[in-house]
Amino acid sequence: MMRTKSSILLTSVVITIKTGLHPIQLANIYGPNKTNKREPFFAQVLKSLKPNIDVVLAGDFNMVLDASLDRTGNPHSDHV
Repeated sequence: MMRTKSSILLTSVVITIKTGLHPIQLANIYGPNKTNKREPFFAQVLKSLKPNIDVVLAGDFNMVLDASLDRTGNPHSDHV
């Protein structure tokens, strides 16, 4: 038997699926492209995840780890 529970947070969806005895969380997000909105957004996403349950997190985070490797264009753009 498979049971699901989902929550929607602005531009994210978190679904918890339980098959048998092992639940798993599937999360798909679209992160904000404005730097000042990222921290609150990701903090809320983390709050929506249940501890001690495996999670698959996918989506568009709208950020890069190294702007010199991952971006072209505006050198003054923000990055992690």
